[in-house]
Order: sequence, then structure tokens, then C-alpha cells
Amino acid sequence: MYVTLVDCNTSVAGAVTVGDGTINLCGQFGNAVSANVAVIDPSSNIVVSSIKVGVFPEGIVYDRANNNLYVATYNGTSSIQVIDAGRNVRALTIDLGSYNNLYITSMTYDSANGNLYAYATGASPSILVVSTMTNTLVGAINIVSNPYTLAGLEYNPVNQLVYTNPGGYLQAIDGNTNQVIGTLSTAQFAFGPGGGIGLDPKTGTLYAPNTSIGFVATVTTTIRLPLTISSVTLLNSQGSPQSSFQTGSQFTVNAGIQSTSGTTTRFLGVVQITNANGQAIFAGTEMMSLAAGTSASLTFTLALPLGLAPGSYAVTVSAWNGFPATMGTNWKALGTPQTVLFTISS
Repeated sequence: MYVTLVDCNTSVAGAVTVGDGTINLCGQFGNAVSANVAVIDPSSNIVVSSIKVGVFPEGIVYDRANNNLYVATYNGTSSIQVIDAGRNVRALTIDLGSYNNLYITSMTYDSANGNLYAYATGASPSILVVSTMTNTLVGAINIVSNPYTLAGLEYNPVNQLVYTNPGGYLQAIDGNTNQVIGTLSTAQFAFGPGGGIGLDPKTGTLYAPNTSIGFVATVTTTIRLPLTISSVTLLNSQGSPQSSFQTGSQFTVNAGIQSTSGTTTRFLGVVQITNANGQAIFAGTEMMSLAAGTSASLTFTLALPLGLAPGSYAVTVSAWNGFPATMGTNWKALGTPQTVLFTISS
């Protein structure tokens, strides 16, 4: 278990669960105080070691991949302290370069890309990006924020976006590109200035206080799919769009698929034709790959089987991360399926 021993009034500045315990950091704003992380053996409730982390600690995150803790501190300039949780020692200090004049108020860890994100306020607030693989500053993200605005920061594992709420705005950041991809204003969301962000990791629901009017606002998020399926068309043998066919005639399904991800997406494209009772009469699959932001066509040509009953039929185009027999419980859709109807005449 990890707790803090500091020369201050023990106001908690950050907390994170590590193993069987919790590490807490506290500081007293306005006085340069030194903070120490106390390591407690939970079996005996005895302090077994103490780790000095510097002054004005703000925010703390844990990286399970490298077993390191990250603590933001400020002693005239900002830096991020790295604690080796295996040895319970401060391993190194991450230099923030030209951004060390900003003050870090919150941090979060993106488990999908291995980056640490730190909200740093000042004359020009930014979100700093630190690689936990190299423990170096790798970038900074410009955001909508007034000078010296405080804000929370939270990674959402449901849709793999990072959220921040400076000055009444809720902004979503794509960790693949480290770009702001959406902003909600105060009128839409009612986040007040100075509030942090809480998250339900199972549902992806965000919680944050509006400090100006005294309530907690919530936002429900959804899973963000990396592919968009659109423009499903049915073509006759001459390549012209058509919605009514006879059995035995040539039939082509063409669908446009667009990547909305910041990375290359490999997927299984599926075309299925069903009758009015939902029974499948044809299914075709093709493994495909799309680079970030690109598009491609999924095309299948077949002769409609003889003897099909006249009536209404449906063509559904979908995209998956593989075959269900291979993926097992990890099998999932990578795009929202699209369906188009057609008829077979007698």
C-alpha cells in the first residue's frame, strides 16, 4: 500500500490504486512543500520505505506495462517524476522542455497507445504527451482553453478517447493522432470551470462537477468503430444500379468502406443475402486492410441461384475483426452493418 507523508495540511492532490493499495499525494498551494510517498506493508500496517517526489505534486498515474508511477511536480518549473514501483525508488525526472513554465493540474494514462497525457495550465494551456516507453516528452496538443484555466483529464477505455474539460468545454482527443476531434460547449454540457472528470470504465459514462452552479454533469459515450460502411449499391450485368432481378441473372454488390481510425485497420468484409424469413442464401468474405483515413470498395459478383422464390430479399454488408471461430470472445464488429433491399421477380 502507498500513502503520502508530506509537510502540509494533507490535502489530497491525486490517488491511484497499485496492487493491493493506494498511493496518495498532497501539497499545500502557496508554500513550497516537499512530498514523500510512504510505502506501507498492508499485512503489518508498517511504513517500510519513503519516496521523495518533490514539491507541489499534482496528479498521478500508474502504467501496468512498465510498473512505473508518474507524479507531476512544480518547483518553479514543472517536471514529471517517475517512480519504479518494483523497487519503490524515484527512477528519473522527465524534462518538459519549453513547457516547463506551465503548471500540471491532472494526468491520465492511455493504455491503448502507452502514452501519458498531462493537462498543463498557464498563459497558453496545453495537453502534454509523454511516451512511457521512452519516458520522454513527445508532443503537445493545442486545446480550447482560457489562460490559467484548471481542468480534469481522463482516458475512456470504452471508445479509447482522452477527455478534458477546461473552462466549461468538454473536448475529446484521439490518441492515435493526438488531435482534438470534438468539443462540447458549456451550454451543451454544463461543465463549469475548475472541475475534474470521473469515469465509469465499464459504461464509459463521464462525470464532472459544475463548480459555478453546484451539480454533477454526466455524458454517456459509445464505442467508436474504426470503419464506416456506406454507399451499398446493387448492379446488373451492365454495371448499372438496379433493385429488381430475375433468378439466374448476374448480380453485383458494391460497398464503400472508409477508415475513421488513425492507424491501419485489418478486417474481414462480409456480404450476406437473406430472404424475407432471415434465411441466408449467400455469404461471401474477404480479408482487407485500410491505412488510416483511406477508403476501398468491397465487391462481390454472383449469379442469383435458380429457383429462388419471388419476393423481397436483403443484402447486408458488415466488417469484423476476423472469423468468430478464430477470435472467440474477442470477435467484434468494426463498423455498423448496412442493409439494402431488392426483389426477385417471377
